[in-house]
Amino acid sequence: MSSDAVTTVSVEIAGKEISFETGRMAKQASGAVVVRQGDTMVLNTATIGNLRDVDFLPLTVDVEERMYAAGKIPGSFFKREGRAGEKGTLTARMIDRPIRPLFPKGWHYETQLVAMPISVDHINPYDILAMNGASAALMISPVPLPTPVGAVRIGKIDGNFVVNPDEADLLDNTDLDLVVAGTEEAILMVEAGANEIPEAEILDALDIAHAEIRKICAAQRELAEKAGKEKLTIEPPVIDQDLVAQIQGSHGAQLDAATQVEDKLERQDATKAVEEDVLERYSGDPDAETYAEYRQKAQLAFDYLEKQIIRQRIAVDKKRPDGRGEREIRPITIEVGVAPRDEQVRFWVRDEGLGIPEGEEQKIFEKFYRLDPQMSRGVGGTGLGLYICNELVSRMGGRIWVEANGRKGSTFMFELQAAEPLLTPEARAEAVELHGFVTRAGRLPHR
Repeated sequence: MSSDAVTTVSVEIAGKEISFETGRMAKQASGAVVVRQGDTMVLNTATIGNLRDVDFLPLTVDVEERMYAAGKIPGSFFKREGRAGEKGTLTARMIDRPIRPLFPKGWHYETQLVAMPISVDHINPYDILAMNGASAALMISPVPLPTPVGAVRIGKIDGNFVVNPDEADLLDNTDLDLVVAGTEEAILMVEAGANEIPEAEILDALDIAHAEIRKICAAQRELAEKAGKEKLTIEPPVIDQDLVAQIQGSHGAQLDAATQVEDKLERQDATKAVEEDVLERYSGDPDAETYAEYRQKAQLAFDYLEKQIIRQRIAVDKKRPDGRGEREIRPITIEVGVAPRDEQVRFWVRDEGLGIPEGEEQKIFEKFYRLDPQMSRGVGGTGLGLYICNELVSRMGGRIWVEANGRKGSTFMFELQAAEPLLTPEARAEAVELHGFVTRAGRLPHR
């Protein structure tokens, strides 16, 4: 239906309705769609920015999780939302992977896809809705995406495949969590976690998923027909095949040899040398007005030829750039015990000291350390105490080590070479009177 510039399209998937609505929220975005299933709602926007002079696709995908979607308010000190969690990051990647390859060649506009869950019912996971909503937002935007992308999840519960199972079943009662994204013609992405599912069952699950994906794609096409904007016209870069043939004749053998060097860094250097030679030869006079145009054509032709040579070698000759065959893996070396960790990590400290005056060792000792009354041992503190302890040990003889202290971490310990306990009875009595204790760790075992 369509009323008051709000357009809604619905599709039934596994007995549940998924609706796509546009025209109510985020009207200034290039495309905005609210996808709803049950009480879970996700706002998806597609926004086109400036045209950039780059040779890559400037696409950014972001999932903005908000606690208010679940009826909560952040309870931290700042009372603000934190960064995206693991779920949001993984969902953004699942949105990106099937959609990115569909953008037309030569699309260099800054493009941002944002999915924001605005209501979560903890029954219908929002990630599948976000994936479908991102595609729907692109379909109604000026981006000339050639085909919509649909996504579903397949679970296996009590031995049966279930399309878009409830969140509780995914957590406790499923042997398969399979996310499938694709177009009406093909499957583009599969991500799964399973408990030893046979391959035949996985193939059956893919067939079930693709049938539902076609329904979702049809709904997105319907939405685009009713509320879609005029598409931008993009002229893809044209590769001069005659120039490719010339480069093949003059540098084909060199490029073929350079791309077969086994060492990775040496292979990159060899290929770069051939590339520079090609560009210098086919770009013309650097002072000519046509230099930039000819250089761009030469670059496109070289990149195309390099890709074709490598693809031919891998797909037909079954040989990888580093010399491995299609069934060979890199040598893997595993070594254990590289960073051994004892039950007690010991270390020695050597320092210039803190300038303790001669004859003041006993006084400093009693001030900074808590001693076992019967032994010349003690438990050190942290920071300044470690340096003082080191100075005392260096003067009086002894050692320092580190000892685990349960959940409190580790504490450095010391032992001095003294025939008698360092604290006199008077000093012990004074320590008990002032601090209520003499030792923090009790009687320490001899080492």
